Amino acid sequence: TSAPLPAKWSGPGEVPSTASRKDSTASTRSSITCCCSMPFPCVAAHDHRLRLLDHDVSRYKCCNDRYSRCTSCLDDCTRGNEECCLWLEAICCHECAIYTNRAMIQERFGVRDSDCDQCLQGCVVFCQFLECLLRCAGHEDPNLRQLVDLIVCAMYSCMNAQHEHELNGRLGPSKAPPLLGEMAR
Repeated sequence: TSAPLPAKWSGPGEVPSTASRKDSTASTRSSITCCCSMPFPCVAAHDHRLRLLDHDVSRYKCCNDRYSRCTSCLDDCTRGNEECCLWLEAICCHECAIYTNRAMIQERFGVRDSDCDQCLQGCVVFCQFLECLLRCAGHEDPNLRQLVDLIVCAMYSCMNAQHEHELNGRLGPSKAPPLLGEMAR
């Protein structure tokens, strides 16, 4: 059996391991990742996976082998094309990429979702399910669909901001060029 997850991480600045899990607004205040992730969740998902792989793209596996029954047929295609495949995963399956990154962070750093995070994720899934059921029953409402899409995008943006906050606390700031560039002085 695995050891219990630590309640706190002691490292640079004594950042608690669950700080990004308990207050998602704290991580969004300190990062533009949340705003950039709303229209482009794939860019943050790609950057976070590279950081989780310690920038060794040769270690890349589709969804980190979490769905190996579905993705094992891609192993031969992936070899030698890891960077391209990582981008394809981040762009075409950004939901899976974000959740895979979250699981990798939790396993690597011994953190877990707060009860609030789990509740929010469950509510989002419920909203998606309910909207789908209403569409199947012939009660399609484009405004409801847009609202649910907006809620989903907001959640993924907050998750990417939490990941950024956690990775910066554990690994230091990203060495990758900023998404929006920097101004010279």
